[in-house]
Amino acid sequence: MAKSKWYAEGKSRGRSIASWVDIPEIGSQIPRELDWVGYGEVTADNIRDVIEMIALDGESGSRDYSPFEVTAHAINESRDPDKAWSDFDEGILAGVRKEISSRFARSRKRRR
Repeated sequence: MAKSKWYAEGKSRGRSIASWVDIPEIGSQIPRELDWVGYGEVTADNIRDVIEMIALDGESGSRDYSPFEVTAHAINESRDPDKAWSDFDEGILAGVRKEISSRFARSRKRRR
């Protein structure tokens, strides 16, 4: 089954937001308000998770400002708003993860 329009919209939004997240330095402290897992500091093992947390926090916060209200209104007016929101949020997570994977793949290529 093809992914919905809202999944695609969310994926695009997730990739865009994750592309603006700076890769944190290994050993740096994770701000407590973002560290819902309790990692404490950035390590080689958790760096992707940390970037994901930062990106998702930024995405969530951006919903409080224009022009997100246009997107929210369109989702709420869709035929099945619950499914549309679910698809949109699923797409955001997929987009964030795709962008993070792409950034690390590009980084590995540059080191060769």
